[in-house]
Amino acid sequence: GLSNPNPHDGSFRFSPAAATSYSELDLGFIPKPTLTQDQSATMDPGQVTTLPHLYKASSSGTVSFSYSDIVSTPAGTFSVSLFLDSDCSGTPDAVLDDPIPVTAGQELCLISRISAGAGAGQGSTLTYTLNAATAFSDTTVTWTQGNTDRIGAGAGNGQLQLRKTVRNITQNTPEGTSNSGALGDVLQYRIILVNPSKSNATDVIIYDRTPPYTRLAEAVPTPVPVSPALSCDLAVPVANAPGYSGPLRWDCAGFHAAGAEGSVTFKVQISP
Repeated sequence: GLSNPNPHDGSFRFSPAAATSYSELDLGFIPKPTLTQDQSATMDPGQVTTLPHLYKASSSGTVSFSYSDIVSTPAGTFSVSLFLDSDCSGTPDAVLDDPIPVTAGQELCLISRISAGAGAGQGSTLTYTLNAATAFSDTTVTWTQGNTDRIGAGAGNGQLQLRKTVRNITQNTPEGTSNSGALGDVLQYRIILVNPSKSNATDVIIYDRTPPYTRLAEAVPTPVPVSPALSCDLAVPVANAPGYSGPLRWDCAGFHAAGAEGSVTFKVQISP
């Protein structure tokens, strides 16, 4: 007979009879949902910065987001809150408080918004973990994954401002903050780094991802001389090739001088 004491552990036992066929013996595994990725940033006292994260569901269920292991040095120097970026534009839309129903393959763009108090001095730091707890449908199994963000503040760190533009290369449209396209069109995205502060910006890392329903149209240019003293190499993906979709990360060597401006680019093709 069938022995299935735990219907949620992915296994069962039975004793088959000789010369007998059995059907409808269903056994399945749920892939783990993903949350990407660890972030870091520097900021000046009294400033606000935002860090993007991406959750991708692997099955139907609900997901809840929370912060844990918040360590602010000195205590009370920083505040942090989580927002949903409903159109993945990089702009916070609504505070995330309640669980969100999800389906397999659904992506949620998240923005962690950090404020540094005016008294944040040299060496002030903040670390925390952003948790995504998924409760799967039709089972008691849950899965929690976390990203760890690190923020530094204080005079002399430098403060980068990022802005992103896009143009439709196929239709030869002007470069702007938004665009449109048809299936198969190639879009070029540009991430512009500006240092408006009076200090050099160091330890620069650029995070982005291919937009939904797109994939790389060609290899991402790397390394890129963003400014005279700053060069950025693509670190993610490791296999830099057309057809990739997912997170992008540039690790930069050197420093972005006060007043400097430069950019990195990548091209994607709109896919089904």
